[in-house]
Amino acid sequence: MSSPTPLRIGAARRLQRWARQRPVLIDLGVAVVAGALAMAELTGEDIAGARDPDAIGAALVVVGALALIGRRSMPFLMLTFVTAVLSLAYLRDYGALLGPIGLTAIYSVTAHVEHRSRAWIAVTVSGLTLVAVASSSVFQDAGGFSIGDAVGVALSLVVAAVGGSVVRNRHDIFVDTEARADRAETDGVAAAQRAVAAERLRIAREMHDVVTHGVGVMAVQAAAASKILETQPERTRDLLLSIETTGRESLMEMRRMLGVLRTDGEPPTPSETNLSPQPSLHDLDKLVSSSIATGTPAELMVTGHRIPLPAGIELAAFRIVQEALTNARRHGGPSVSVRIELDYTQDDCLQLTIADTGMGAASQPPVTSSGNGLVGMRERVGAYGGELVAGPRPGGGYQVEARLPTMAHQNRHHSEPNDTQAEAQAQAPT
Repeated sequence: MSSPTPLRIGAARRLQRWARQRPVLIDLGVAVVAGALAMAELTGEDIAGARDPDAIGAALVVVGALALIGRRSMPFLMLTFVTAVLSLAYLRDYGALLGPIGLTAIYSVTAHVEHRSRAWIAVTVSGLTLVAVASSSVFQDAGGFSIGDAVGVALSLVVAAVGGSVVRNRHDIFVDTEARADRAETDGVAAAQRAVAAERLRIAREMHDVVTHGVGVMAVQAAAASKILETQPERTRDLLLSIETTGRESLMEMRRMLGVLRTDGEPPTPSETNLSPQPSLHDLDKLVSSSIATGTPAELMVTGHRIPLPAGIELAAFRIVQEALTNARRHGGPSVSVRIELDYTQDDCLQLTIADTGMGAASQPPVTSSGNGLVGMRERVGAYGGELVAGPRPGGGYQVEARLPTMAHQNRHHSEPNDTQAEAQAQAPT
């Protein structure tokens, strides 16, 4: 026997959802079907010793069927009412109407009542009542009491009750599975949000180190300029220009830091408060050597002439390469190798390409426990208005491409409004 196809499974789930959303309509349909079957049994073939169908018998069938509408909302009251109706039908010798209406009522109680013990007590009392009443009426024939018919009715009642209990168990398992899936999805979203927040906080702290270094350099240069102001005016002018450049860079880094930083009340960990300088692209040679020493061959290629870049961009580029190397080492397999390319030939951006030959790159590298991965790469590139493309390579392996705007490109976005405003103020009459 073949296993169900995904199409059939999907159709079954859609049918279940449709049924759960329309319980009243389902119960009405069950009542109509059970009533029709019971009416057919009442007016069908003649049963020895049974009363001919009449208006009272038809009314009992209709009333008993209508009671099934409350099989979910009022199961105990419904079972009591159906038991009374069937008992009256048995006492008037209309024959066995138990199948269509009675078994449906027994099944509904064990299938829809949450309290199992109460459901089984109610089913037992109802079943014994029906068997007793039927044994004293419809099961009496010319030869006396029919033990076989009584046992058959009792077995049918047990089967209906057990069937309802099994359906109830499957429903509870289904509901529990859905709840677990919802919780897992919620936990996954929350974990992703925590990873993004943690990565933004880490990036902001690194930017803070860059800004602090820039401000410190400005203070030292300002002190030196004040001492040589009278004796070396040209040197003083160079220092002031350097202070202006450093100040602009620090201001831009501060704006980006405030942009990526979100509300976070957690204190920094000791590893996040160290005073070591932040790495730059000049440290890539050490990073490549370290990767080779740990068993992951890596090659660094530089196209064009290296140009000075803001410290924040250098840090972002270094972290992207570092994270790509880490992902290649963790997910690329034992024979993975990595090629790192820095392209300085474009006027407005630095192009980074990190490609590996790993075998485990069929999917994007996941977020690691420290909050890195693609989340960190995208946050860093997004902080500078750059672009990031990452995914499996056509020939195998994984590739990360990042475009980071250079200083000249960023000055057009951040410096021109301030220069225009300063020029307008200079031209304004005093």
